[in-house]
Amino acid sequence: GIAPGTASLHEDLVTLGAGMDAMRTHCAELEDALGNQDAADVIAAMLALRATVDSLERIIDNAKWPLPKYREMLFLY
Repeated sequence: GIAPGTASLHEDLVTLGAGMDAMRTHCAELEDALGNQDAADVIAAMLALRATVDSLERIIDNAKWPLPKYREMLFLY
């Protein structure tokens, strides 16, 4: 019976689920490209996967993301 805020939560879950589906698809594409040993396909698959993971990093809480985020690794010194 709780209605306030559920639409926003639903939108967030849909966004997260779509990102996870895209990540799985891009991982499979990267594995295929690695198997074909075509450098151009590997680079394209890596870029697509990275774009998806970068978008997920922005919406997932730091406490739930077990790895250092790319932007964090850039500024470690």
